[in-house]
Amino acid sequence: MMKYSVYIALGLCCLAGSSCSDYLDAKPDSSLALTEKLADLQAILDSEIRKNDNNPDLGDVASDYYYLSEQSWQRLTELARSTYLWQRLPSQVNSWSSSYTRIFDANVVLGAVENADVGNLREADRLRIKGEALFVRAWSFYHLAQLFALPYSEENLEKPGIPLRMTADINAPTTRATIKETYDRLLADVSETLLLLPDLPLVATRPSRAASFALLSRIYLSMRDYEQAGIYADSCLQLQSDLMDYNELDTVKTGQFQALNKEVIFHARLLFSSGVFNNNSMEVDTNLYRSYAEGDLRRPLYYKYNSGGVLGFYGDYAGYAAGPAFFGISTDEMWLTRAECRVRKGDITAGLNDLNHVLANRFKNNAFKLVGTNDQAEALALVLQERYKELAFRGGIRWPDLRRLNQEELFKRVLRRRLGSEYFELAADANQYVFLIPQVVIEQTGIVQN
Repeated sequence: MMKYSVYIALGLCCLAGSSCSDYLDAKPDSSLALTEKLADLQAILDSEIRKNDNNPDLGDVASDYYYLSEQSWQRLTELARSTYLWQRLPSQVNSWSSSYTRIFDANVVLGAVENADVGNLREADRLRIKGEALFVRAWSFYHLAQLFALPYSEENLEKPGIPLRMTADINAPTTRATIKETYDRLLADVSETLLLLPDLPLVATRPSRAASFALLSRIYLSMRDYEQAGIYADSCLQLQSDLMDYNELDTVKTGQFQALNKEVIFHARLLFSSGVFNNNSMEVDTNLYRSYAEGDLRRPLYYKYNSGGVLGFYGDYAGYAAGPAFFGISTDEMWLTRAECRVRKGDITAGLNDLNHVLANRFKNNAFKLVGTNDQAEALALVLQERYKELAFRGGIRWPDLRRLNQEELFKRVLRRRLGSEYFELAADANQYVFLIPQVVIEQTGIVQN
């Protein structure tokens, strides 16, 4: 593991922007024997700081469930301020580099797993470790594609996607795949994990078949392939479907949601480099807050006023008390994805049954009333509204939702912010839905800018 640690230092030099022949994380020399045993590879994948933490926050900074006062906005970096106002400056390095760090780690494991000594593990662990590495790589590719490539659509298939780093070799060239190639790779990697991973993980910081089904559902949802998204959401729920009954939680006290609670399918956390997601800085959108009905326990559990009168978010599934941090996958997301896909397919009753199952665990026992309608458009609007309310401040969800729904006339929307006396808008078809790649990456790799 010593040689692997030496390489990491080299990789971090690249991330910091110092001299490096390729900005993206890469293996410096194939002659370096980075690992010898399966346990070494497992240790790489079990680094929570590198694997589970530091997921990119750009899309969440640009999303619509919160706002900043002018004073809080002034305290941010220039790049964070521009992201909040949808001004198109090259993105912060961290949202790019943290993802490619995970991709590098995954590629190191994938390059070594076939020949690593089994040591004190079992041959079955070799397959699982390979599956975990494939999941981690696909997870990072997916989130990069939601930020640095155009939304998936038939007309965008041959346009630039993201660099698909498939090796840890520093000499491998960096090029941007097409959007079609990007999504083909995502689907191939995650589909392979289904043959390698256990149904459920030893701990939710590790991926599982349930997590892979959920990630496939997310990918197909962003592709607007609602048939496949629904199938894979259902497959996930066959393995893991538990919901918390919010009646069992204390609505007065904060910190009611623990990390790795029974709804968490895969645990991941948000990158905090922007400085936005802190209850001392951001304020919850009051329209969102008022949208929760009387008796809806999400309102007192998710939101509270602090001593300064600022409405903050306290419903974090990562157990972070100061603001939103959860960036993983949870069962309530899958219930709502299946509900949406069933309604879109025309099975309104089944879709609303899924929605009502979630809501029954969110309302006071004596206050819940079944949601019902025979109108498909109304049912879909209900499901999407509850998706917005249930998954507010869950990292990595709202931005892809906006990108896909803006392609539908019924659900496209204009985002608006006010800062002092100035007003800012983000149109549904704005090019700000694709972030600029950090300039240092452009300079060091020569890839085309968005």
